[in-house]
Amino acid sequence: MYRIAGKTIVITSDMYLPHDMMQQLLEKNGYSGFEKLYVSCDYGCNKHQKGLYKYLLRDYRGQKIVHVGDNTKADIKCAEECGIKTKYYKGVHEAPLQILLPPPLFEEALFFVQSAHKYYRL
Repeated sequence: MYRIAGKTIVITSDMYLPHDMMQQLLEKNGYSGFEKLYVSCDYGCNKHQKGLYKYLLRDYRGQKIVHVGDNTKADIKCAEECGIKTKYYKGVHEAPLQILLPPPLFEEALFFVQSAHKYYRL
């Protein structure tokens, strides 16, 4: 059982890939040792419709749960509506490009985007 600061780690994911494939992808990218993985396609429900949270609450009844996620609706609003405490995590897709790229690459990427906008009249 993987624990950080004495906390049990459980993963929930709205994903079309089945559990085994998701687990392989997670482990290949350095995420292993979590206690349980809930994948929406295996349960026939998702976080947006709150179904996945019902399984989580059933399996961890009576335990304090904090759901961390980057989707304000599925991860935050829907979890809170199920009585789960939440913590918003700004996802990579929301981070400013400057944080993701070192200065020379950022300038090159910015030039490319500006040129594409001008050329394609975006």
